[in-house]
Amino acid sequence: MFDERDLSDPKQGLLEALLLGYRGNIDSATYQAFEKTGLLHLISLSGLHLGILAGGVWWICARIGLLKKGKAVACIIFLVLFLMVVPARAPTIRAAIICFVFCLAVLLRRHKNPINTLSLAAIILLLIRPTQLFEVGWQLSFVSVLSILLLCPRSYSFLTEKLVPKTSQNDKRGVYKLIFSLESLILAIFSTGFTAWIGGAGILLYHFNDITFLTSLWTVFVFPLVVLILSLGFLKIILSVLFTGFASVLTGPINILAMALIWLVKAIGKGDFSNVAIGYVPFLLIIFYYTTVTIATWPFTSRIFIRKAIAIGAISILVFVIGFIKWSNTHPDGLVMTCLDVGHGQAVVIQTSEKVLIFDAGSQYNKDIGSRIVNPFLRYKGINKIDAVFLSHDDIDHINGLPEVAANYEIDHVYVNSAFLEKSNQRSTAGFLAERLSDYGRELEEVPGNYDLGQSGSVKIIWPSEKACGRDDLSDNDKSLVALIEYAEKRILLCGDIEKYAQEQILKNNPEIKADIVLLPHHGSALTTSSDFVERLAAEYLICSRGKGRGENGDIANPNEKSIFHTSQAGAVKVFLRNDGEVGIAVKRPKW
Repeated sequence: MFDERDLSDPKQGLLEALLLGYRGNIDSATYQAFEKTGLLHLISLSGLHLGILAGGVWWICARIGLLKKGKAVACIIFLVLFLMVVPARAPTIRAAIICFVFCLAVLLRRHKNPINTLSLAAIILLLIRPTQLFEVGWQLSFVSVLSILLLCPRSYSFLTEKLVPKTSQNDKRGVYKLIFSLESLILAIFSTGFTAWIGGAGILLYHFNDITFLTSLWTVFVFPLVVLILSLGFLKIILSVLFTGFASVLTGPINILAMALIWLVKAIGKGDFSNVAIGYVPFLLIIFYYTTVTIATWPFTSRIFIRKAIAIGAISILVFVIGFIKWSNTHPDGLVMTCLDVGHGQAVVIQTSEKVLIFDAGSQYNKDIGSRIVNPFLRYKGINKIDAVFLSHDDIDHINGLPEVAANYEIDHVYVNSAFLEKSNQRSTAGFLAERLSDYGRELEEVPGNYDLGQSGSVKIIWPSEKACGRDDLSDNDKSLVALIEYAEKRILLCGDIEKYAQEQILKNNPEIKADIVLLPHHGSALTTSSDFVERLAAEYLICSRGKGRGENGDIANPNEKSIFHTSQAGAVKVFLRNDGEVGIAVKRPKW
């Protein structure tokens, strides 16, 4: 159907997603650009795509002289064949059912009702698999289309009335008629995108904890390219069944349009500031949101003034509550440290009212922990930007999730020690990480000895020394960064993977060292952790970040049986250091 190409070819991956619904081969940069701008729905095979496909079949059938019933039968046959080769996802099945019902209505000469058709599609899908009701894709699919059906005509009429002069609407002269048609098309595209966004915004906020409020505008810019690609692409698919040689002529224009679409979406993404991470919101707020939408659009009283006053009041309350939630999520009362459950590895997020830091982000066995664990947590907390990332050393279970984080978040600094920095210029995991980070405009920097957290808090690097970094006989583990966080007269020690030699040197260089919370070195292994080291720190709480089945109760360095928390057992372990010096720990498995 399409020429075989390197799977890394961006346009090939995009065309597979647009025309066939296979998104697995889209390169990460393109996918992230669509995600950031809120345009992912355009590369999800749905009503727009199948509508253009069915329209193309209908148009070709009309050209060869088929009557309405013949066109309907041809559409049904072609849609069945198409569904046999594309992924069976809710948006695709929903759109197909709507097309089938439309064709059946033509065959049976019945009146077509869009709301009834949509309802029938929902009932059929739920009968096939009732649990789809709780899936975000299913919810978005039906709520967005319902919103379009109910609100789009009113939105279009309102915008036309307010933005298009009456003289332009009534002028039938050629150039003015063309201008009015173009204005109407732009307003129709915007209204469709805007009402779909209105319908889906609450679901997106609840499940993904963010708002992208310029999606409707970006849809207007990219929609013509998407329609052209779909029209020519589906035409090529249809013609390739009968006229293979002629169909191949369309390959060049389709590829050019695909590259233009990728360039445009990436250009929009670079300057897009509309994606705002809000953080966790309660379900009651989502109910209030849809209640507000209903109040704002439903003519429950003939008195326009009352309707406007109630709608404005509800919207004001909604904006205030969302703003308050955003502020609460991003401005904790003190310092909050979360040791994420990433299996055998380490990923720590530290948040104050002024700073967001990450210490390591990796896992030895779990895949894509950046996109599956770290990024969802950051969204859950309403975080848009990371001030600094500290990497202890270059083992994959400490760093392999960072590229996915860097691809989605602005990071001011990525700090490493001189040993890590030297290895970044070689063929190594450190070198690979440096290359990946450079793709996102990030560079590795040598860690400062002291990093200011604000409010009298600081991060002090107490190991390794420059001399230790330069020793060839010292293991990478023993060259791990060790950070001492001081906040509200409390101390947290993050030990990386240091082993007994480094532990002895730290005690020797810092004889009075104490810590209230310790993230145990080398995932708490008793084989590489000195009991004297743990005992001398006199910590009130110990945290162990490791995977299940690695001897949680048998090989942990805990000489005095202090309170110890395992991420493998408790999930994410959250530490609170209040501004008044109070310490708290929560181990309940969170929503993210």
